[in-house]
Amino acid sequence: MRRVQEFVAMASQPGKAAASVEASPAPELNERQQLVIHAIQRMGGVVMQNSLAEATGLSPPTLSRVISSLERMGIVEKRRKGMTNEIKIVRR
Repeated sequence: MRRVQEFVAMASQPGKAAASVEASPAPELNERQQLVIHAIQRMGGVVMQNSLAEATGLSPPTLSRVISSLERMGIVEKRRKGMTNEIKIVRR
């Protein structure tokens, strides 16, 4: 769990995080979770879910499951915005 907390701390600092996160990804996160976190970082830390689907190439149902798992881990926050959701990296 500590590795996940370190990953979240690095991910919440977009300018400094990219190199550090790529150098030591948290082993508790699977490949799809890491893909989503990195895409959110590249897009400024806050992104609409439909844009995230396009950026990652994940199908909407798969992306929804990945986001839900990251939300349960306290890594991202999801807020309803119109017909889609806003996804934001958070620190916990």
